[in-house]
Order: sequence, then C-alpha cells, then structure tokens
Amino acid sequence: MVELKKDDTRNILSDIKLFEGLAPAQLDWVAHRAHRRVFPGGKNVMLIEQPGEAVYIILHGTVKVYTEQGGRDAILSILGGGDLIGEMSLIDSVGRSASVVTLEDSLMLWMDKTAFYYMLDNFPPIARNLVKILSARVRLSDQMIQSLATLDVNGRVARQLLAFAERYGQDTDGGIKIR
Repeated sequence: MVELKKDDTRNILSDIKLFEGLAPAQLDWVAHRAHRRVFPGGKNVMLIEQPGEAVYIILHGTVKVYTEQGGRDAILSILGGGDLIGEMSLIDSVGRSASVVTLEDSLMLWMDKTAFYYMLDNFPPIARNLVKILSARVRLSDQMIQSLATLDVNGRVARQLLAFAERYGQDTDGGIKIR
C-alpha cells in the first residue's frame, strides 16, 4: 500500500483529471479538505440507494461498481487510481445508483458534499473536468449498450477483455497480462 503524507496530497491532486488546471492555492484548498481513508480488500465503500454524503477519489487500488439482481452481481465498472466515485448522488441528491466494493486494499481521498459543492461553484476547472469525466462515462455506457444489442456472448467477452487490457494491461514477453 502506498503511504501518503499530508504534504504529498497537493502533488497527488495535481495529477488527477478532476483537478487539472487548478492554481496552487486552489489545490491547497482541496488538500486541506480532502481526507485520507484506507479500505481493506473486500470492503464496501458505498451501497446502492444509500444517501450520498461524500465523493471519493481512488489513489491506489481497484474497486468494483455493481448492482445486484436475483443474487447475482451485474458489474457496471472496474475503477482504479485517479477515478472518482460517488459524485452522481452528490450532484443530483438521489441515493447511490450502485454499490462499490474494493477488490484489493485501496487508498482513497474523500470530501464531503459541502466542500464538493464549493469547488463546483468557485473553481471553474473542476466543473469543466467533471463534465468531461461524466461525458466519458456516458460514451462508455453507450458502447456497452451497443455491444449488448449487437454482439453475441463471445463478442461481448472479447470486447470487455480488450477494454480491460487497454486500461489495466501490462506488457509481458508472452503478451498482455491483465492484473
């Protein structure tokens, strides 16, 4: 697990898409309001329909975003370092749309609703970056819907493996290893 000192928070934030374009003073403001939390592997970060009180930024680790239907998980996404979770329910004040569980020990920053709203209102790059992040997620959802509608099971599995390889793959002598 990566150890994070409070002094490092500003530098780490500057490498996260949500905070791109912020001035040093704005990054300092965020760093002072972002709280660190370590989640062990297999720990629920949030549950579906739970009220949204905080947004999380994954610094290290991997999480599964899912819903459950008839005792089976429907995996919506696998997210990792730099990704944001919990923002939708803060934006629309509706309960969480999915559950999130850590797949390994994970280090996250979290921020409460008041601080998140302040950033949206006062730091224009945050709002622009958030729109870009959400647009990318809508595009990915569109691709998933298209796959469900047009590909057979083998095609859907192949497409998902390619997506995992692109995002999580590591080049090896024998090909690409998905961690």
